[in-house]
Amino acid sequence: MNNIVNWIDAIAVGFLFVIVIFLSYKNIQLRSRYSLLGNMHMQALADNYLVTQALEKMKQEMDNEKLKESDGFVKFLSTSRDWAFNYIEQVQDALKEFDETITPITIWNETYGTAIEHDIFRQKIIEISSAYERLQSLLPKNEETPNNLCTWAMRLLLIEDGNRLILIDTGLGNKQSEKFFSHYEPSGDNHLEKSLGKLGFGLDEITVVILTHLHFDHCGGAVSIQNEKLVPTFKNAIYWSNEKHFEWALHPNPRERASFLKENFEILQSEGRVQYVADGDRIGENMYVRTVNGHTEQMLIPHIEVKDKTLVYMADLIPSYAHIPVPYVMGYDIGPLDCLKERSEFLERGLENNHVLFFEHDPQIECCSLIKTEKGIRGADTFALSELF
Repeated sequence: MNNIVNWIDAIAVGFLFVIVIFLSYKNIQLRSRYSLLGNMHMQALADNYLVTQALEKMKQEMDNEKLKESDGFVKFLSTSRDWAFNYIEQVQDALKEFDETITPITIWNETYGTAIEHDIFRQKIIEISSAYERLQSLLPKNEETPNNLCTWAMRLLLIEDGNRLILIDTGLGNKQSEKFFSHYEPSGDNHLEKSLGKLGFGLDEITVVILTHLHFDHCGGAVSIQNEKLVPTFKNAIYWSNEKHFEWALHPNPRERASFLKENFEILQSEGRVQYVADGDRIGENMYVRTVNGHTEQMLIPHIEVKDKTLVYMADLIPSYAHIPVPYVMGYDIGPLDCLKERSEFLERGLENNHVLFFEHDPQIECCSLIKTEKGIRGADTFALSELF
């Protein structure tokens, strides 16, 4: 009987010992998480302070009317936008980490009644996440486009090269239906003929048209309607494209079918007005093209050599200043990974050779130079083309 009692006592002691070890482990685990939350609390306080200071600086800059008219302010907004989006991602990651950490502690509290004031940490994270809304309220908005549309330019390039007058891309054109244009809400009263007229030229004086690719916002103006018939807009011009890309557009894949409108380019081929150029080919003495495939098959990137500089017409490889960071690809790109590689290679080459980037779609920034930073290659000075030449 005594032996049985001794065994029961031994089992009880052993069981209590296991419970003590289990509770000690939970206590260590809890303290570890408490320490983690404490660190997050301090980080949250620091982040909140930095964000508040940055937001104040942003607001002061945005309230400065003189700066609003300068290229410096445009560059500031672009930088602020990049910073804002990066910060928002960090906030979201912190919230996720916090929720994953706080959940088991809450369960532990409910099960064992252990007291820990975790609400204060959650409150601090909520304070930090509210920066998202403040940042959103400060980012530039276009009140004229309530349908959540982006504002883009269609910035073409006119080049005088001896007896040749060269036009790169032709914009949307004006022959499409009212319903078509209603999807994109084009603004302003500028059109191709009017813009050329301001520079003292007419449509018939254009001798070369380079079509970087055949998406409708780049080649829509290449063909016009006259007497209810489709005709080449520039009757004295040769249109340059890439042969593989032209076939790609004539037989489009389902992803790009809506971007390739055959009325914009088919007649150019049938009338024998198209010549083809390949990667590395020259179009005249001072211009050559490179081809890329990430945005669409064999898109042309014209390089114009002027004096000691090379101006690069970026088309949709890097459509705006904000797209210079390599991962910032567009939803339109058919090969995002190819685009990443092509951008990276291009930027390295551009930095090495001091290229000047000319943006077709940036609504405010025309050109920029490049600079190497700890985060990779970024845009440096921004300027108008008129300031360069």
